Amino acid sequence: MPYTIESNFGLQAITSSDTVALTDMGRKVVGRDATYGYGEFVHIKATAAITVGQAVLFDAYNSTGVLATTTSRGLVGFAMASIASGSFGWVQVFGNAVVVSTTAVASNIVYASATPGTVLSTVSATNQIDNAIFKTANGTPAAGFAVAQIAYPAMTGKG
Repeated sequence: MPYTIESNFGLQAITSSDTVALTDMGRKVVGRDATYGYGEFVHIKATAAITVGQAVLFDAYNSTGVLATTTSRGLVGFAMASIASGSFGWVQVFGNAVVVSTTAVASNIVYASATPGTVLSTVSATNQIDNAIFKTANGTPAAGFAVAQIAYPAMTGKG
């Protein structure tokens, strides 16, 4: 996931995290990856430890993020780096995202799983992540991951 920021004016790298905010909270940037194309990313502060590729429920008002769970409601992004609790990093909100998954079937809708931050393609009554579709099966690009096409995903209680 080596996305780079287009017009990088000293901003924190997309695939890194830091204990200090190196850019404005909530800032959105566009980046490009040779494999996955263009993506959009939002800068957040983790209020719990987050691992690269995990689904993150983030609050656009105060730019904080926690791992998404089956009861989450709100905006969702996918972590671009591991972010320690209290540290800062980027979540992807648009484009082809590499996501932590337990089961994924290409062309299926993305759902939050019972494991915080992990997604799957098993239909659930209220765990759908709107505007997110798996593009690959679990194991691509690596074991425990899949690629999902996302367009400002959110959890609204659908299933």
